[in-house]
Parts: sequence; structure tokens; C-alpha cells
Amino acid sequence: MKAKKFIKDALISHEINDIENALIAFYVDSNNIKVENNKFIKEVIKGQNSHSNLIKQGFAKTKEKIDIYDLVNYFEILVPKSDKKINGAFFTPELITKFIIREVLRDKNNVDNLRVCDPSCGCGAFLIEYAKILKKNFNQSVISTIENNLFGVDIAEYSIRRAKILLTLLALDFGEDKNDIKFNLATGDSLNSDWSNLFNNNKGFDFVISNPPYVKFQDLDKKTREELFNNWETLKTGNYNLYFAFFELGMRLINENGLLGYITPNNYFTSLAGIKLREYLHSNKFIQKIIDFDHLKIFEAQTYTCITFLAKQKQESFKYERIDSYENLKKLDNINFSEVKYSDLNNRKWRLLKEIDSNNIRNIEKLRKLKDLVDIRVGIATCKDELYFIDGNTNENGYYRKNYNNSTYLIEENIVKPIIKISDFKNQEQMDGNQRKIIFPYIKTADKVGIISQEKLKKDFPNCYNYFVAIKDELQTRDKGTVEYPEWYAYARTQGLNFYGEKLTTPTFSSTPRFLYVKAPDTLFCNGYAVYLKKKQDLFTPNAISLKVLAKILNSKVMDYYIKKTSVSIEGGYPCYQKNFIELFGVPNLSESDIKFLEQETNSEKINSFLEDKYNIKL
Repeated sequence: MKAKKFIKDALISHEINDIENALIAFYVDSNNIKVENNKFIKEVIKGQNSHSNLIKQGFAKTKEKIDIYDLVNYFEILVPKSDKKINGAFFTPELITKFIIREVLRDKNNVDNLRVCDPSCGCGAFLIEYAKILKKNFNQSVISTIENNLFGVDIAEYSIRRAKILLTLLALDFGEDKNDIKFNLATGDSLNSDWSNLFNNNKGFDFVISNPPYVKFQDLDKKTREELFNNWETLKTGNYNLYFAFFELGMRLINENGLLGYITPNNYFTSLAGIKLREYLHSNKFIQKIIDFDHLKIFEAQTYTCITFLAKQKQESFKYERIDSYENLKKLDNINFSEVKYSDLNNRKWRLLKEIDSNNIRNIEKLRKLKDLVDIRVGIATCKDELYFIDGNTNENGYYRKNYNNSTYLIEENIVKPIIKISDFKNQEQMDGNQRKIIFPYIKTADKVGIISQEKLKKDFPNCYNYFVAIKDELQTRDKGTVEYPEWYAYARTQGLNFYGEKLTTPTFSSTPRFLYVKAPDTLFCNGYAVYLKKKQDLFTPNAISLKVLAKILNSKVMDYYIKKTSVSIEGGYPCYQKNFIELFGVPNLSESDIKFLEQETNSEKINSFLEDKYNIKL
């Protein structure tokens, strides 16, 4: 929306309240709304000519119309950045609000006395949609819905004010103009409020619907963390997110026949911090259905989300569907759900799959695990790669050249090792042509790797020592200067220093499997993972398997399918290949003829067909 830009520009020279009131005045004017009685809106738009003209001019240039949902969206622009971080406030897209409201009202013929609550209502997007649907589908007065059916709480006073404004405007849209509307909206901390007295909520709510705040543990002050830990079962472990507790709150608020519908991040399926939430939902069997948006970006924020519906009626399974394309977002009313049994879930990490996928994954994982065949290792981490990396083509007379701050330094070749930056390479040919090197200020003895002392470095590698002195100040900015390293030139982390050998490397995120072979045993790697064959293969298979054969399996359609169904993805459909997502992948026992086939065959279709038979799956 172009209108967003001129509103943001207006914030530079105008007060937030002036822009807010001007938007309201413009909305009333552009939609030809008559305000004869309502004192609230009349007071808001009074004397808005100068500010309204600014907004009018902006909309005139963009030629955009403005409806009630646009106004909600524009109000979100007015939320201070600091509040967005602390309160976890994000605008809920109209598509989502409409879908959740349609779902909670599904099969409802009588809505007269149904009470709906949003415990983190923001500007009231869900409440607005609820009132709108009741007006259109049940011909219930908007004002009647506001006064008798809608309830909301938000921690920000300005959000409650805006929710009241928007609900009043909705009533006016339908020609309902009342002097004073009685709102059931309150400013407060939902997780620390006495709900029994807040809205006379003795009977509980029929629906609790929300986009609860996404606030990281790290963004909460110490006192708040302690209070939350003491009061909420789902916040007992790890770096939790505040939205976990809102599931608990919602289940306390709904009545015995009530329904909860939230849009939240989908990381509660798998994150270590989410284990208490998974245990809570699993043990109580609250889940009715989940719509997982996988890697799709529903919000402008970098958050991957799902919609979860909960009820107090326990059942042995729930409905699940993964929406993995933006085209399918348009078909939310025609979802073909699969059944997920609670008995199939492991609370360590939930795998939510369709039935056919569940069977296929079971067949893949019943074979010997990849972790039994290989060691899976993470790469080195210097936290200042550009200071350590060297162009391998610059070697002359036993020295590499390294440029820094318009000066050239000579680095002794005996303190340099080859390194693979995994994200650089798309295929094996590119990998084989790697020329990147890295300064390696360590000594390897037996199974240990130790940092070279300053005295030895100065004596044996004086040129490299001089270079390290030149970059010392910049190196000491790593970890904001809070970590004390054994020497200032040490890598930031000790991971990946003492594991050598032939390997297959994989990037952390990749659209398709990309396990590439690295022959040189002393080659280091970063930006991903590597797999090394374990020495004792006789426990795994009667015939030894090489890395090149294993690469054919790990780069196959089977692995592509497996990882896309069991891993997490980032925007664009790039699943994660971290250790915990690949270690349970099964590798079939192979006969000598099987190994010979994989060694010699280069046609990917033939390899995939062969492997589908071996895994007894159909993709």
C-alpha cells in the first residue's frame, strides 16, 4: 500500500494522535458516514481540517480507497517500535481474522448470547470481524454485539481506544448512531488480571480468539520472567515465548463447550522451549485442528505461523493440514484435513503429517539411522570470517597475501589450511574448484587442538603475528567484547577444530539436498554441517559403503521428501538440514550389487526409482 509510506512520512513531522484523528476524520468523510449522535467520534473528528487535509492529499495521490481493515492496518503503523518489541504487537491480516471467525461460528444457528473474547485485542481486528459477520449473516445489530457479545483486553491504552473507535465506526458504517456505546474493553495485562471480576466472567466465554503477543524471553525484564514462571505451567523451561501462556489463559477463559482459535508462530511444534506447551496440549488433548502455514510469510515480520483451535472436549486425534503455497491460502475454506493421533506424537518434537506421509516416514526411519553410520558435525565459527579467510590463488614463494586496511600482509603457508564455505557451492564441480583458505592458529596433537601461544606464533610465524596485531582491535569487538578468548586471535568458538577426514558437507538451509564430497581430510568447513563415516561399519551393513555412495542416497528424492516433511523451513521453501533433522533418516542395507549400481549410475531418475523400492515407499 502506497498509503503506508506517506503515513510513515507524516510521522516525521506530526504527532501520532494528530495523524490518528486525521485518519478517522478522513475515513468518515470519504465513506460518507453521518455522525449526528455519537459523542465519541464527534469529539475525535472535531477541528481536524488541517491534519485531515494532509491525509486527504496523501490518499488523493495514491488513489487508494480506505475501509475498516485498512484503518486497522494504518493504526498499526502508529504503534511505536519499542512497543512492538515489548508487547509483541503485529497486525493480523484480514484473511486470517475472517477464517478464524468463520471457523468458530461454523454450524452455529443461534448467536444471541454467545460471548467472544480477545485477551490481546490490539485495535480489535477479530472483534470487528465478529460483529461484521453477525450483522451480515444473522442480522444482529452491531451495537448490540458490541455491548453484549464482545470482550477484549490489551496492555496498551491507545490500542483499547482505537478498538473502541473502530467498533464505533463499524456501527456507523451500518447506520447505527448511538450517543454512548457501552464497551466491554479494558486496558490491562491479561496474564496478570483477575478475570473473574474483569467482565463478570463466571460462565466463561464461548469463544476466545486472538493473535497473542510474540515476545521472546530475552525481551522480558527479570521481575516479569519470575512472575510468569510462577504462574504459568507452559513457561517453566528454556527461552520461552510469551504466547505460550496465552494458550493456558484461553483455556481457562472458555466454558466447557467453548472454542479457542489463535494464530501463533508454529515453532511450538519443535522448539526446545515449547516442550511444556506441547506436554500441556498433549496431556489434556485440547487440540481440535491445526492449520500450519509452514514457510509462508503471513505477517510482515519474519515469523512462520499456524492457526490452532482448542476445545475442552478430549479426543484421541485432531485434524491437521499444512499449507505450503500462497495459492492454497485462497482455499482455506476447502481444506482436506488429515487425522493426527495423539498416540503418534513425541513431545520432544512434534511431527505433524498427513497419513500417507506418516506411513512413508515410518518406512524411512525404521531402517538403520544415519547417526549410526556417520558422525554429524557443525563447522568452525570465527565470528570474523573476512579477517581469517585468504584467497588461495595468492601463494608466492611460501606466503599468501592478505589485504587489510589498505595494507598487504604476507601469511606463512604453514599456518594456513583449506576451508569450505558451504554456502558458496551449488554443485560438486564448484566444490572441487574451491581455492579458499583460512589462517589456522592452532596446533593439533593426537585428539586435541590447542591455540598457538604468542611466543611461538611470533617466533615461527612472524608475518602472521604482525597481521594479527594489526587486526587485534577489530577481533576484540566479537561478542561485544564480553568474551575472554585464550588469545585475541583465537576463533570465537572451539567447535569443528578437531575433526578431520573425508566428508560430505551440507548447507544449513537448502531448497534441495546438497551433500557435496570433500576428499582432503584436513579441509575445514563453515556455514553448515558435515558427515564423516564412522570407522566401524560392520555393525551397520555387511558391505562397506563409501561417502560417494552415501551421497547418492542423501541427494536423492527420498531425502528431499523426508526433510521437507520432517524439518522446518524458512521463507521460500528452504528446509533445515541441521543435525537433529537428518540424524534419524534411514539408510537401507545394501548388497554388493546395490553398491555397485549406486557407484556407477549417474541418472537421477534411475537412482530415485531404485531407492523408492529399497525404502518401500511411493513418492
